[in-house]
Amino acid sequence: MLFYLVVLLIVGAIASTISWSRVRDHKLPKGHLVLRYGLATQTLITGGGLFSAIAAAQLYILRPDLPHLHILASLLTAVFALLGAEVWASKVILRDGGMVRSSLFRPKRFLLWKDVASVRLTTQLQIIEVRTRAGESARVPVFLTSIGALARDVLRDVAPEAIDPASRPVLERLRARWVPV
Repeated sequence: MLFYLVVLLIVGAIASTISWSRVRDHKLPKGHLVLRYGLATQTLITGGGLFSAIAAAQLYILRPDLPHLHILASLLTAVFALLGAEVWASKVILRDGGMVRSSLFRPKRFLLWKDVASVRLTTQLQIIEVRTRAGESARVPVFLTSIGALARDVLRDVAPEAIDPASRPVLERLRARWVPV
């Protein structure tokens, strides 16, 4: 019975995180653009969490004699729930003069384009890393929706010498694929 309560609390936390972050997007000033993980990524993580929760519940009902597997399945459900909350709540807000990287488990960061010291793309992880002169950085996955808008702003507003020469062609391709809404 305690297991079902924990699963319900986790699902409720994910649902409240989703609704809270979506409602706040509507309060943004005009001209700001929100970049989020795509629907496929959100669905995959949420589906994995629901599948592991269902599997854990079935294991708990069908095999009560295997407590170590109950713990493992519960941990897997908790990991998927935390990962799902992070994916659903993560966003990048493009603003005039900079960007805000917001996440559930990391502090909010506002980076001004004029303070950017380096921009590079890690090809293995598919992450754009933006680092300021003060040492602050934000890592933005290439899989976010409207990532071309970020590439456009970086190529337009960041000093050309701050952009990694190997990353420039990829940023130009991302910018070319972006269609303004």
